[in-house]
Amino acid sequence: RTVLPPGPPPGPDPAAAALVLTSGGALVALAERPTRAKLALLAAKHLHAAAISMAAGDPSFPPREVLDMYRAHAEHLYRRADYDASMDQYVRTIGHLESGHVVSRFLGANRAPALVRYLAALEDAGLATDAHRGLL
Repeated sequence: RTVLPPGPPPGPDPAAAALVLTSGGALVALAERPTRAKLALLAAKHLHAAAISMAAGDPSFPPREVLDMYRAHAEHLYRRADYDASMDQYVRTIGHLESGHVVSRFLGANRAPALVRYLAALEDAGLATDAHRGLL
């Protein structure tokens, strides 16, 4: 049997937490973490898609930071040599991320189809330059 000192339990604010009495007699306070803490945890576990979904669904979360998350996801997928999935994420950063960064990463012959997709998306967004068109 656990005896708690008088007053509120230590840790999270009991008004914002669920108090659970375990079968072993311990009192546990469960509280929701702030959105940024949840996002950091998801990113650390490389659960980028879940983090992006959570951030995009929060109207108070800055859109620029969501785009940064797309870039982080793209970089992670690129490091794992999942070039097509990486390009899917890079395309979402058009207008936010310098296109030269993406182009230089995908200039290798085995990555040409993904690069063509990116260049076409740049053209569709009206952001392609003559140099981009020359690569097509």
